[in-house]
Amino acid sequence: MWAKIGLDGDYNRSLNGNIMELRVKIDDQFVDDIKSKLQKKLGETSGTRITQDALALYKWAVDEASKGRVIVSSNPEGNDVQRVVMPALNV
Repeated sequence: MWAKIGLDGDYNRSLNGNIMELRVKIDDQFVDDIKSKLQKKLGETSGTRITQDALALYKWAVDEASKGRVIVSSNPEGNDVQRVVMPALNV
């Protein structure tokens, strides 16, 4: 069973209603690769949308790890399981 993961309509607003601007330095080739893959799959290449989705997934993964859960990826049959490893998930 898969859970739908995302943020609601107020995902980019703080408690006082302001919108936070986030600036990051990312290699151009990395961003171009992501945009190319998303354009082919979804028709979406907005840097803002990509960042919002990435942060939503990151927050979910950290929240799950803090509950003692393990984040993994597998093929559609559930085989070839790969564990996602990064410092933020070692909580």
